[in-house]
Amino acid sequence: ENIELKSELQRFQAQLEAAKQSIIDLDNESMQSAKKAEEAALEKRRRDDNEFRQMEDTVAHIEKKSQELCNKLKHAQQAARDAEEANDALKKRDKELRLSVARVREIVDHLVSENEKLKERNQSLEMELSELRSQVDHDRQRAKDIDEANAVLTKTFNEREEELCLKLDKMA
Repeated sequence: ENIELKSELQRFQAQLEAAKQSIIDLDNESMQSAKKAEEAALEKRRRDDNEFRQMEDTVAHIEKKSQELCNKLKHAQQAARDAEEANDALKKRDKELRLSVARVREIVDHLVSENEKLKERNQSLEMELSELRSQVDHDRQRAKDIDEANAVLTKTFNEREEELCLKLDKMA
């Protein structure tokens, strides 16, 4: 966006310079035209009335041209003011963008820092999970050993109970 803003600023500055040169050229042209018209008018007045009417037509044409030049001057001045306003707006926008970029950098730095903390916490949790899995594996093995021992005890108890029942039956 900065490149676009700079490009637009350069374009406005070029238009401003062109408008200034156009004003200078138009002013010179107007002065030269007025000078020639005055000289021609004096010479024609000396000759005859018909030429005097032609001079009046020329003066009217010059007045019209002068009015057109004044209008062009006004437009050029307005264009210059618009260009200055646009330049000021671009400078303001550039400043805002610079501040936004600085804020984004702060946020990114904060997020990177938070990410590092989360990575450390994740590693810690993974180690705890690994320890818990080892403990679960150990507890499963222990439960399996207890189940096997319980099965042996139950079998022994059932055999003993049968023996006792047989002895009791014999005694009875």
